[in-house]
Amino acid sequence: MKYRTYKKSPKKVVSIIFAVILGILSVPVLFTMGVMFYCNNFLEYYPISGVSMQPLLNPNGVNEDYVYIERGYKNLNYDDIIIYSRTLADNTTRLIIKRVIALAGDNVMIKKNQDDEYRLYIQYQSAGEFVEKDEEFIADKSVYSRMYTEFYLEGSGKTFDKDADDNRFLHIEENQVFYLGDNRTSSTDCLDYGAQSCDKIIGEVKFIIHKNEQRVWQVVLQVLGINKWK
Repeated sequence: MKYRTYKKSPKKVVSIIFAVILGILSVPVLFTMGVMFYCNNFLEYYPISGVSMQPLLNPNGVNEDYVYIERGYKNLNYDDIIIYSRTLADNTTRLIIKRVIALAGDNVMIKKNQDDEYRLYIQYQSAGEFVEKDEEFIADKSVYSRMYTEFYLEGSGKTFDKDADDNRFLHIEENQVFYLGDNRTSSTDCLDYGAQSCDKIIGEVKFIIHKNEQRVWQVVLQVLGINKWK
């Protein structure tokens, strides 16, 4: 029994090759369009001033870095960097940038560790033991010796509970967040005024743009047609 063999015509081969090439070229185009849509609808740039987040931001002590934030996000995670709208004593508002340390249901305290040094401790979801917070991003952890007094300062507006060993701790209520600046010695944050409402979170930092990277980013954004550089 003989079988017929079919040969593809040159036109069909060319059409297949053309379709494959077109498919390959369409991937970066679709990716770029997706990036443009995401950036234009969800992300914004913010200039960073001050030194409260050193060494992560403005490591040289000048106002030179930018961050790329996603507005309106709701799912908080530990160590997220957020932009927060803080209401001051004169009822004015100020945008600040801090790191998420504790979430609703957690307990926070400052106490001495086994080396007799003050450190930040967290009891996650009010269960189990208090665990020393791993803070590799802090150059000098001895600052907690001074912050111990400031944290438990009477009249600061913070309300403390006590554990079985009579150590005082701050409980993070529902819809609250406890944030701190990485540069503990130059940051006004929840150690001073307690946990704050999540409703004032502006957004989460997605990208950090340092001074030496800004020109490259500006060119990329111009090519993508994104005009969000403030």
